[in-house]
Amino acid sequence: MTINHTIEKVILFNDIIGSTKQWNKYGNRMFKEIERVTTIVNNLLKKTNGVLIKMVGDSYMIAFDDILDSIVFAVKFDDKLNNTKTLLDKRLLFRTGIYYGKVIEKHMKIQKCIMKDFFGSVVNIASRIESKVSDENSIAIGIKTRKILTDVLNFLIDKKYKYEIIDFEKACKKHTLKNNITSKKFLASRHIHERCKSLKNLKGVAKDITVLKIMKK
Repeated sequence: MTINHTIEKVILFNDIIGSTKQWNKYGNRMFKEIERVTTIVNNLLKKTNGVLIKMVGDSYMIAFDDILDSIVFAVKFDDKLNNTKTLLDKRLLFRTGIYYGKVIEKHMKIQKCIMKDFFGSVVNIASRIESKVSDENSIAIGIKTRKILTDVLNFLIDKKYKYEIIDFEKACKKHTLKNNITSKKFLASRHIHERCKSLKNLKGVAKDITVLKIMKK
């Protein structure tokens, strides 16, 4: 039995940085650390209305109904890893990518269990934003409308995070960034030319979205 329908979702990818080296170095300890981190993920999702869909390699794919819930999860996840004892020599570091829109929800029956997954361009874009735009312990969010951008910026007021706004289409023409929303917390990128080189990997997505990148102060 397979059931498909289209719904609105926020998709978040959280990926471990340098996982291959970590697996080679720690072996079984890495398995146990992943189990510990996954428990943290599941506990936080109960409080932020998110659902862990699956792990893709060392990346968590998570779905939310609200973009602010996804940001709260990402921030609390980072704080939790900083304030709990790792089983390794140092805590795992993650990149985070978020995007939202219409996805294809598929329910499949596998060995008497109903499995749910999401497919479509929104999922692919969220994954690319994570891998091509996000940096160590940063949250990169693809935003399509000024209203959503304003909502997120209002949410960030008085939070202990700084941000940069990356308008790829404009920035890659001039290699400069300008903030038309507010100048209060804007951080200009020194490496915009490097981000422009990644445009081909985003397969045209950059013309349709602005990326808001959130980082700790």
